[in-house]
Amino acid sequence: MGAIDVTAKVQELERLRANFMQRGESINIKPAMHKAARYMQGAVIARILRSQRDAGGARFTPLSPAYKQRKARTVGVRQILVRSGRMVRSLSGGSDRILEVWADGFKYGTQVPYADYMARGTNTVPERDFISWNTDNLEHIELILLEHVMDELGL
Repeated sequence: MGAIDVTAKVQELERLRANFMQRGESINIKPAMHKAARYMQGAVIARILRSQRDAGGARFTPLSPAYKQRKARTVGVRQILVRSGRMVRSLSGGSDRILEVWADGFKYGTQVPYADYMARGTNTVPERDFISWNTDNLEHIELILLEHVMDELGL
């Protein structure tokens, strides 16, 4: 299995940019994209470490009682999606993190090889979609972009 990431491309921005260009104005929204990527990073980490819920708000499928007991005994961790902490650390930063920011979007995720099957599930591991977008995430990112544009226009 490969890496997993979530990519945001704000297509409406091209229309807005064209509108500003017609008026002889230009707005650099890359700083807002950096802020949006940092917001998404925080949202994903909170899902894994605090809420233990997927992007839709459903609780992660619980660990089987036998695995939960074995995991607690062998590694001392009871949280779902956390064993060694490598995946969470990679989402926070480090060499396994995927973080690319462009003028019109960003990509955020992890290159940890097992992250894909942890999110999408397998025959033996239930799906626990920790990295997808939800409406709240998109609305928050829209607000980040709107505030940036308004600041740039002096509104």
